[in-house]
Amino acid sequence: MLKYKALEVAADEGLSPETFKASHSWRRRFMRRHKLSIRARTRQGQTMPEDAALAKEKFGSEVRAAIIEHGISNVYNADQTGTNNNNKGSRLSPTLINASCSVLAVFFEYLPRKTVNTRGAKTVWVKCGGKDKERATVMLLGDWHGNKYAPFVIFKCGTSRHKNIQEENDAVRHGFSVRLWKEVFGLQALHGCRIYGNPTAWWNSYISLQFIQYHFGYRDNMDEKLLLLWDDSSGHWTLEVLDYAASINVILMKVPPRYTYVCQPADVAWNQPFKCRLRQRWLDCLRAQIAAHHSREKERAEKRSQLGEQIAVIGRNEMQEVARVEISRVQEQYPSSAFEMVAPKRVDIASWIAESWHDLSATTIVSGFANADLLGDTRKVDAPTEYLGIDNITDLLGELEGLGAVGKQVCSDDEYASSSDDDFF
Repeated sequence: MLKYKALEVAADEGLSPETFKASHSWRRRFMRRHKLSIRARTRQGQTMPEDAALAKEKFGSEVRAAIIEHGISNVYNADQTGTNNNNKGSRLSPTLINASCSVLAVFFEYLPRKTVNTRGAKTVWVKCGGKDKERATVMLLGDWHGNKYAPFVIFKCGTSRHKNIQEENDAVRHGFSVRLWKEVFGLQALHGCRIYGNPTAWWNSYISLQFIQYHFGYRDNMDEKLLLLWDDSSGHWTLEVLDYAASINVILMKVPPRYTYVCQPADVAWNQPFKCRLRQRWLDCLRAQIAAHHSREKERAEKRSQLGEQIAVIGRNEMQEVARVEISRVQEQYPSSAFEMVAPKRVDIASWIAESWHDLSATTIVSGFANADLLGDTRKVDAPTEYLGIDNITDLLGELEGLGAVGKQVCSDDEYASSSDDDFF
């Protein structure tokens, strides 16, 4: 971003790109001269690598011990779930499933991770464009054979003032009203996912029960034991969830808190490429809006010209008081040249989530288990590298800034999506 800004200032001063290139050495000297430094978001409460390695080793041992203790490999050998029986190298194929819950930050999370700021500042504020604060939560589920399962998505929606109506919404329509459910039901069918709604757009014990029931409650062989790994979120470990999981032979195991980044397959290998794909779709959406705005500039110019001619005629032919009123009325019709960024809607977010999850390869899913040392065989898989260049984002932010579409200060917990009056009752 510093390079682009420097080139812009140089152009204003009459220097061509051939004369002044804002090279790396120039940028380094500029930052040193003005006491600037690169600032980046980092993990808060980082743990020591040695502690993480020990936690990873201990958790892997506990997982392997649980597989032996509960006889999971012997049960899976019944070959009741054909989609999981992909390990051709062994007759005993235990079913190990990992679920990861990750908050989908629709807008804010996709801003650059780095910015230039004066040295010594403990907090750095970033400007961005956005509308109503909104959040969507996604639960991803995959197994160590590389199979992916229908994601669960939770959107924010209001509650009914009438208790009996809200109880019916929760029981029959996943928390949505009759009107919203028509849209949500179609999105579920179109994208092969499950969508729920509540006032916080957050995971809870009720949805945990629905999640386990949907994925494991109706399998062919209910005597088959499954091992499900997920984190220590309070909604995962209520008495109701534990009792129901035990009743259908689903063994729940808690991923060590603070060490999910080395112990949980989703954090190790899935979430980063998943979010890269979401980010790319967000960038494509903004670029399409910018292109549409520029394409209408000629139309706006013609409209302004026509209105200008109309005002000139009014000024010549009408009395002064009448002309003032008529001109004011015509001026209200002037098209605005300001760029208005439109945040994605529920339909867009559901589509992006489903497509991004579908795009992840089986190799990526398996690599999460491999790099967390949870595979029960000798398979070794390198995690594919997924990277969206920072220049792609900073270029876009430069365009948005040029259009006057940025300017609101937000904190690192903010995410943005559009909302509708239909979301509330």
